[in-house]
Amino acid sequence: MIPCSILCWLRMPDELQFTSAPVMVSGRYIINQNGPLPPQPILIEHCCLMVKGNVWDISIKCRPHSNQRKKNENWINIKEVYPDAKVERKRNDIQLTLPLLRENLELAAFGVPGKDDQKRMQMAIFGKDPTKGCDWKIRIYLIDDSEMALKQICKKGEDSGIKLLTTLSSLFVSNSKQDISMKFIHLEAGWQIVGDEVKTIASRDAWNSPENATDFPYCDFVVRHADMTKQQFFCRIRATHENDTADNEVVAFFQKVNKLIITFTLFMLYLYGYINAAEVTRRFTTRKPK
Repeated sequence: MIPCSILCWLRMPDELQFTSAPVMVSGRYIINQNGPLPPQPILIEHCCLMVKGNVWDISIKCRPHSNQRKKNENWINIKEVYPDAKVERKRNDIQLTLPLLRENLELAAFGVPGKDDQKRMQMAIFGKDPTKGCDWKIRIYLIDDSEMALKQICKKGEDSGIKLLTTLSSLFVSNSKQDISMKFIHLEAGWQIVGDEVKTIASRDAWNSPENATDFPYCDFVVRHADMTKQQFFCRIRATHENDTADNEVVAFFQKVNKLIITFTLFMLYLYGYINAAEVTRRFTTRKPK
């Protein structure tokens, strides 16, 4: 007979596992009815890590697409609605060939992970251009590893007045309830982090892909320009989950002001007054076309 304490220890990995139920592993695709013609084959990106030994069970589900559709309408396996649909699983996407459609559809990939399966994600760092002497907010998104996710999150950033500051870096998120940590592992002298130096993203938020491929989880950091003599910014940021890490670097430079232009402007202000000085300075600093 196995002691109770050993039985509890044996069950512990299942308790730490995040999910064994289907989770959305792609964005939402909208396919419109094409009259008497069937739609062209569709490539649906997914973010499952398909390494040797994985046990991911991936399927394509659908629901009617309409502006009047109820938000709580359930997703149904595409084979139940269109038995003739052809689903071909590839490494990072699924090719779906549909017969003649009876209505407009929404499609998405869903996956059931095994205990040791992982999800492919990317650390995307956004922010505005830094301003000398001002606090600088850096936003770190954790997005699905897909072209749709990158395109949508860049569009969202542009609408919010921020931009992608550096390249992406990959993180494999494990099927675990452990939070994902974000921290600065190196920060240029002359800058300080305001508030917590380590922030976290809940595993459940990372595992559930948003339908709009936009509302991904993120952390905000604020860094302060403490030393005004520093004309550049450098940091290295690390995301960690279980045994995997993703590092990325952000480099920024302040635009140097031309001292000759400042001196010339002050001189013209002294001689001619503000209006004339501004006009002369504009002419002085405008390059003539070659």
